[in-house]
Amino acid sequence: HANAIDSKPPVVDTVIPKNGATGQAVTSRIGVSFSDNIEIATVHSGSCIVRPVGGQPLAGSWGIRMGVVNFDPDEPLKAATTYEVVLPQGGVTDLVGNALAAEFKSTFTTK
Repeated sequence: HANAIDSKPPVVDTVIPKNGATGQAVTSRIGVSFSDNIEIATVHSGSCIVRPVGGQPLAGSWGIRMGVVNFDPDEPLKAATTYEVVLPQGGVTDLVGNALAAEFKSTFTTK
């Protein structure tokens, strides 16, 4: 049992589709797992962004299931398009309020 206060920020463990993945289905959903449980109230379109590289964020819904933050776009993704997943520094927080210490970016391309 530790007496120290948890001040360690969460970090991304895994992103699906994997960074650099190609040939992804236009019906793909995005999943991100972290080193800590994430406070769902901090997960929104400003703290978790999915968009064509350099484009406007996609509309959709965010949720958490079994510790994985998931994004379900409102419409199918565009074919032959590279998308980026961007988590800005200070956006999402863990359950004790520690915020993401550095921006996270990952890309994938649809078929």
